[in-house]
Amino acid sequence: MRTLRDLTPAEMERPQERSLQLHESGMSYTAIRRELAAEFNVSVSKATVLRWCRGTHNTFRKIKRFSISRKQAKLENGLRELGRL
Repeated sequence: MRTLRDLTPAEMERPQERSLQLHESGMSYTAIRRELAAEFNVSVSKATVLRWCRGTHNTFRKIKRFSISRKQAKLENGLRELGRL
């Protein structure tokens, strides 16, 4: 069985779209996971299926965005200047 990392971006779209269709039909996340494994021969975690269905996961975005506070940024800059980071 393949993993998501083994799929090309084009191949990745089909399981994502299918998971949304199955969720809209009332299927549980666990059942969707099993169906994707059977239909596409790909192993997808229940958490990934949940994020796909909620729209909170973008498989194609490789860079994760985050924000830090000014206080933390000043601390990190100070440590860099001291050569400790």
